[in-house]
Amino acid sequence: MRFFALLAFLLLLLPLCTAAAPAISAEPAPAISSAQEIQLPVPVDERTKEEIGAIERDISASYEGLPINRIISEKGTMVMGSDLSIAEREALLHITGDNPIYSKFKRTTDEVSPEELLNTDQFLVILGGPSQNHLTAYLEKNGMVEKSWKVSNQVIVRSGSTPGGGKFFIFSDLRGYNNVRKQGIEESPLTAIMPKEYVPLASFLLSILALAAIPVIRIYLAGIFKTKERESGRKKVKEKFTGICLLGVPIRFRELLAVFGGAFFYGMGVAYLYAGFSGELIPMGIAAVAFVAILYYFRSLTRWLFDGKFKTHTEYVFWGTGGALCWVSSVFGFTLQTPGFEVEQIPKEMVNKAAVMKWAVLSVAMVVGLVIFIVNFIAPHPYLPVFQTVASAIAVTEILPFAPMPGVAIKRWNVWLWAATFFTFIPIYFLINFYV
Repeated sequence: MRFFALLAFLLLLLPLCTAAAPAISAEPAPAISSAQEIQLPVPVDERTKEEIGAIERDISASYEGLPINRIISEKGTMVMGSDLSIAEREALLHITGDNPIYSKFKRTTDEVSPEELLNTDQFLVILGGPSQNHLTAYLEKNGMVEKSWKVSNQVIVRSGSTPGGGKFFIFSDLRGYNNVRKQGIEESPLTAIMPKEYVPLASFLLSILALAAIPVIRIYLAGIFKTKERESGRKKVKEKFTGICLLGVPIRFRELLAVFGGAFFYGMGVAYLYAGFSGELIPMGIAAVAFVAILYYFRSLTRWLFDGKFKTHTEYVFWGTGGALCWVSSVFGFTLQTPGFEVEQIPKEMVNKAAVMKWAVLSVAMVVGLVIFIVNFIAPHPYLPVFQTVASAIAVTEILPFAPMPGVAIKRWNVWLWAATFFTFIPIYFLINFYV
């Protein structure tokens, strides 16, 4: 895991500096001889060892020749990024808590103002790239980084000087520089009452409650106003067809429009989670909508082929209430995939086969999310986490056992398979999107 390589390199740099400290004020010992005395936690080449030696001499010179261990104990401050994943944060706390060198650092987070940290002569170790640490983003934006290099093609290390006469070092994995911050979660109203890391889970639970409440509210209102429950557009779907038949498969123009409408609402909702109301919302939204449309049309093609083979009738319809719920849930920190649903005219003997198809489609969506997660780990890109969330949230939302989600039909078909899928999808979603 890249971040653990980052921690390993951090464990390498400071012990090397400490081991070489007694010789710094006189004639600095080469970093190579220091490294030979220590079991290195991550393999580095000779050039990197030489750079570490140059770094330790540069740090010492900036603090009037003080040994590195005294610089750390007297000036050292570790700044943890507030957008590091929970796993990264817990691993860091575990490693640094057990290491005597790191116990000498003062601890703070990037929620402290940059001016307060930089207008001093502190020796700053900053953990996390621009998408993980606000201080790193500030330093990069203001062009304060002076040196940069990679270690083992996994860890990015950058350094520079502060206005107050101190030094800073940034340690990040590739995702910290090549992914984007979840800006929408930072803007969630829930951050006013709970830590940011709990917002996605809290928003997910609130969204589930809202989805479950909609049928109850609709029935209640129907009783008050003495109106009849509509059959979710089934009569209209059954009686009217405007479209084309391709190889015996009916393709309805209204369904193509409904699918695009659903893709627009859902794609923009997920894009908001990452971009908030920043200037990135439109370009990221276009990319997300395009990706959602591809997934939706692929799923529709699967249904059309099913209809053609088994002479059934299914159709995707846009759901205005669900579209509104999708956007509201995004504002709070989790995007429900609810802008539309499928209506069906299926004989009783085909119901189980239709449920199997629904389960297979949801499973494919989660697998797509996992594959994108792995690809983003290997070669991070700003939009890959967005696509990963899109695919995995489709699976998580539609496995819910509330109408009109497919989870209702899957649960009715095989409750044990539904339960196993539900309790697998939920932790996977939070693991790949927020924990790792």
